[in-house]
Order: sequence, then C-alpha cells, then structure tokens
Amino acid sequence: MAGTYSILQKQGRGVALSEMLTSLVQASADFEGAVLVSEDGLVMAAAWPHGEQDDSDVGAVATRAFELSSRATESLRRGDLQRLILLGSAGNVVITRAGLSALCVVLLKPEAKIGIASFEATRISEQIARVLV
Repeated sequence: MAGTYSILQKQGRGVALSEMLTSLVQASADFEGAVLVSEDGLVMAAAWPHGEQDDSDVGAVATRAFELSSRATESLRRGDLQRLILLGSAGNVVITRAGLSALCVVLLKPEAKIGIASFEATRISEQIARVLV
C-alpha cells in the first residue's frame, strides 16, 4: 500500500507542476509556452499549444545551454548561474533554476517585456522548487 501512495503522490505532484506552468503561460500574452526539465534534460512537465514545440527538444537544448553558461559563469568567478536569458529574432527564452535539480524554460514572443517575463519565470520557479522538495 505504501508503494501505491508514493505513486499517487508523484502523479499528484506532476499534475501540480503542469498546472503551475499552465498558469504561468496563461498569465500573459507574452508567453508562448513553458517546460520543466530535470538537470539531465528529461521533461517533467510542459504547457504550450499542442504541436507548437517538441518538449524533449526544448528540454535538451535548454539544459545544454544552461550547462555551458554555468561553466562560463564559474570560470569568470561570478558564482552559480541563476537565470539565462536568450534573445532571438523570432522570440526569447528565459531559463531559471527550479530548485537544485530542475530548470524552468519559458518561451516568449519577440515583443515580450523581458524584465516582467523574467520576474514571472523566477516566481514560478521558486514555487516549483517548493513542490519538488
């Protein structure tokens, strides 16, 4: 019975994480979607319009970008990387730590207000970190 409880608890946590990402994406027209990935790049939860993005691809690319940027930050003696912002001609990406072993990846429209989007991504990442404990 204890094993069943553990599985149900994990499933409930997965639903909670998906709902948190969905609320983030729905909070502003600037957000296109979001995905929560483990430090290994495995997708834990995602929220975006069906068919828009491949969760696994986004997770893998974001994890690698964060990993490389973390190395650069450490090499420059700037401490632990907390947030990575990528500005692209077709849209932007904010990647934030969500606890010790996860990343929250948010895809933004090109006209998105980076400061506000970054703040919201950080806020949700902090909430996610509490759920992942």
